Amino acid sequence: MASRKSPIFIFDNPRTGSQLLNQDFAKHPQLEGTPGMISSWVWPLSVCGNERLATKLQISSEAVEADKVLEAEMVGWYKEKVDVDVNTMFTFENVRMGFEYNVNRVFGEGKIPFSREHRTSLLRQELLLELVRTGRIAQPPSNPTYIPDAIFATIRNPVILIRHPAKVIPSYYRSQRMKQKYAISDEPMQAWTLQKIGRFLYDHLASTDPVIVDGDDVMSKPRELSKKLCQIWGLEFSGCQFEWEEENDLSKSFPLSEPYMRTIFYSTGIQEKETRELNVDAEQVKWEREFGEGVAAGMRKMVDEDMECYEYLRGKKLQV
Repeated sequence: MASRKSPIFIFDNPRTGSQLLNQDFAKHPQLEGTPGMISSWVWPLSVCGNERLATKLQISSEAVEADKVLEAEMVGWYKEKVDVDVNTMFTFENVRMGFEYNVNRVFGEGKIPFSREHRTSLLRQELLLELVRTGRIAQPPSNPTYIPDAIFATIRNPVILIRHPAKVIPSYYRSQRMKQKYAISDEPMQAWTLQKIGRFLYDHLASTDPVIVDGDDVMSKPRELSKKLCQIWGLEFSGCQFEWEEENDLSKSFPLSEPYMRTIFYSTGIQEKETRELNVDAEQVKWEREFGEGVAAGMRKMVDEDMECYEYLRGKKLQV
């Protein structure tokens, strides 16, 4: 039976190394997540169905047209693969009910629920919009997320995953341009990349002893990092994996998988690599060559504005 009485949560943003960290624990015998490589209960609602964020945030006309195409693709995929009517089933009320049911089921089976949630999806949409547009949430409720209250109250030692904005922002922009087509000034670019959401959650969850993990450590020191997380969460380190079988048919996966998960789908394990200090001026020159001066200038503005939150969180990160 599981001795831990609270689910394990990883709160991340895209392009922070979250897929690799998820893979480290994906086969752990003490844990159970949702099926597939994305152990998330909330994320699908933010990208598919009537509640998707693209319909709530300000986006360019090109992105509006791309969203219509992508939505039709995802609605068809869910109908074909799992016989689900997205616009009927994908509601936040259904997510809360499913979340609570699955957490109780997993604990009942003697395991620990494991959930990797994009914090952009997790934050209640009206609060996300306030944070993106004003830089703060004036009066946050005790539970600012879509996690059911009873489960939220049990949260202990959640991981908040961060990474340097000069790595996250261009990587996300490059990936999303394949299908979502956001302009650099579109609100989803901020919503999905900025560290201010992580800072808000870290401060709001201070009493739960949150753990800051730098995505660079996921890639450069996976074993040392996983060992420390196992100690914090009360898990056996022997259950972690750092090698796996290649997923060789990306075409069968979720329609948004290809832009964001291609590398890990065709990998067989973590290739440890040393991290280096970034020279943002030098990075901007690379962005100009790849994306053009206008986009590069927009990226630089986003990076500069987000550095304070990143440095704040980085100063509290788990040392490995």
